[in-house]
Formats: sequence, structure tokens, C-alpha cells
Amino acid sequence: MLRPTLLRFICRLLLLASVSHATCAARETLNFNRDWRFQLGDPKNAEAPAYADDTWQPVGLPHTFSLPYFMSTDFYVGYGWYRKTFNLPSDWSGKRISLEFDGAFQDAEIFVNGRKVGSHQGGYNGFPVDITSAVQPGRNLVAVRLNNHWNARLAPRAGEHVFSGGLYRNVRLVATDPLHIAWYGTFVTTPKVSAGSATVNVKTEVRNDSAAPRTVELKTALLNPEGRVVAMLVGKQTIPAATTVTFDQTSPALLTPKLWHPGHPHLHRAVSQV
Repeated sequence: MLRPTLLRFICRLLLLASVSHATCAARETLNFNRDWRFQLGDPKNAEAPAYADDTWQPVGLPHTFSLPYFMSTDFYVGYGWYRKTFNLPSDWSGKRISLEFDGAFQDAEIFVNGRKVGSHQGGYNGFPVDITSAVQPGRNLVAVRLNNHWNARLAPRAGEHVFSGGLYRNVRLVATDPLHIAWYGTFVTTPKVSAGSATVNVKTEVRNDSAAPRTVELKTALLNPEGRVVAMLVGKQTIPAATTVTFDQTSPALLTPKLWHPGHPHLHRAVSQV
């Protein structure tokens, strides 16, 4: 059983930023799982927009190289390609555009409009890829080249694991302001916690992708299970261009917090605002 003194916070990032700070420019997210095409093997020039993929298999994500998945003794080892065309929303001009992969097994190369925009090794952790410099108004093509070859430098290196390749978790297309909180950029801990009081520490990575330094005020509201603000943490820093800065904020003592327990699973929230 979990200790009754365990206090859990769920972090929800709400980015409200603009040059004037008078209007809101929230993070926008589109589900990117539908209408992919897939091909086993490693065809040459498959990243090129002009490449003919009409004979490839239409698939949706999540997807794996080997179906059905339970054929663990016969799973395919090698390369596989995924391709997808999409239209960039017209109101995303001036935004930072990223693809967020929740998982890709296990050595991935990502191309947009024929240009390599990123890579990632490791099949079990998510990763973002900034594609701003490669996208264009209107129609675009994203291609992902994957392989599931065993790699002694990547875990798991042994054991009863099925190393089926593929885009086996969700993918999202995301637009943010050039000044934004990084994906998975919020870390919440409780350095001191008891039935009488608790303190909360919030570390937040804020990224400035604009061409000039920006002076940033970060407000983090701590909300109790009823949604009432119990503390407001405020920090201010100047972030150079093309730089990520971590804000480190600690709350005062919060009296008689509602602690998490299986019998009363109270959940708190931290809401960050730039």
C-alpha cells in the first residue's frame, strides 16, 4: 500500500503568451495518427516528396512492423518506412511547429519535404522534433525511416523482449509561440510533506526560439483538488535567443494539505503561465 504521506501533483501546462502579453496564444495540438502509408524494407529515396508510395499499405497509428503482435518468435527485423501528407493550418504562420512521438522502435530518422529534420535512438521514450524550418504553407510530406536492429548500446539488451519495430505509440503535430514551455519541461516535487504542511518545488523549462532576448515572467498556480489556488509562484528571467532556461520555484508551506491515498486519491494541479 502507498504511504498516506505521498502527495501527488499532476502538471497541466497552459501556455498563454504573445508579444504584447494582451492576447492568448495557446499550444495547439493535432492528432497525427491517421492516414499513413507503410512499407517494409529500405527503398531508396523514400523520403522524397515525389516518391510514389501508392502501392504502400495504408495504416493508422499505433502500428508495428509485425502483425499480429503475438508472433514473437517470427517478428521481422530490419527497416520500415512510414509516409504521410498533411496540410499546415493557415493560422499557424509564425508558430514553432513540432512533431511529438510518444514512441518509435527503435532507431528513427525523420524527414519533412525530403529534408532530414531529426533522429532518435531508443524505443521506449518519447521525443519531439522541431520541423519549423522544413514545413511550408499548404501541402507537406513527413517520412519516418525506422529499424529495429539489436543495438548493444540501447536498452533492453537482453531478456524476454519482443523487438518489433514501428511507430507503435501516438504522434501529434504541435504549434507553439516561439516563447513556450518545453514538452515535458515541467518537473514537480514535494521536498517536505506531512499531514500538517507541505512545500512544492516546480522546475519549468522555458524555451525562447525567437531571434532576440525575451524578458519572461512565469506564473505557476498550485490548485487543490477543488480547483482553488492555494499558492502562486512568480519568477522573472531574461532568456537569450535560441536558449532554454529553467525556472526554479518553491512554494511557502501549504497548511493541512489533502494527501493522496488509495482510500482518498486527492489530486492537485500545477498550471504554468508565461
